[in-house]
Amino acid sequence: MARNTWNTVSDISTYPLPASTESYQPVDQLALFTEIKNAFYNAGYRLGTETHQIHRKMPIFISKIDIEAEVGSSPLPENTRMKWSCAGINSYNKTKAIRLVFGGDVFACLNGMVVADHILRTKHTTNVWERLPELINRAVLAFGSQVARAGEFYENLRSTHTDGDKLAAFAVNLAQHDILPKAKVMDFYDEAVNPSFMYETDKWSLYNVHAAYTHLAKDFNPLVRPRRVLAFESALKETYSMA
Repeated sequence: MARNTWNTVSDISTYPLPASTESYQPVDQLALFTEIKNAFYNAGYRLGTETHQIHRKMPIFISKIDIEAEVGSSPLPENTRMKWSCAGINSYNKTKAIRLVFGGDVFACLNGMVVADHILRTKHTTNVWERLPELINRAVLAFGSQVARAGEFYENLRSTHTDGDKLAAFAVNLAQHDILPKAKVMDFYDEAVNPSFMYETDKWSLYNVHAAYTHLAKDFNPLVRPRRVLAFESALKETYSMA
């Protein structure tokens, strides 16, 4: 993977906004990102680290904010591998529609590929700023619904169990479908049976299985990791009949 595709920047306001036309209305990236942050803040979320990237050769932006918790409550559900986030993707050259990507599975990879639980988008056409507030509010509402579902999912993982034979068959099936590298099958099995971290779970709990995979996934090639992580959760739900 090319590692020099994007620059990390601290001040996205330094990039000049192009002129609008009768059919094209550019959206200032800083203004868009500020609207996103304000919407989550006003909905009662505590915000964390923000990051901004710009493509080295084109005026394409990715601005992301980590969302840590609802104010006065505990942190958002832990998924053992990445943070709950919302990202605003935008361009000043008509190559990318405005996209809001958000959830507990937000990837904004260096090759421009984006995989997330939710993606909302709108084009840079006339009156785009009349549509953006509704789009952002939809993102905030959907984010809240997803957080609630995720909390239930991880609790169900804790209370659902496997056994040695079924786990071994599951690991082999993951490798057969290129969700898990074949060389990592035994590492995955051993990590699920004897976790490296204290999760306060029962032996054979699916929470340990999930954590074992996401622990290994941190070392996957970033180009294939998004597809594999999402495919793993789908396979886990199907294999263990989880809604």
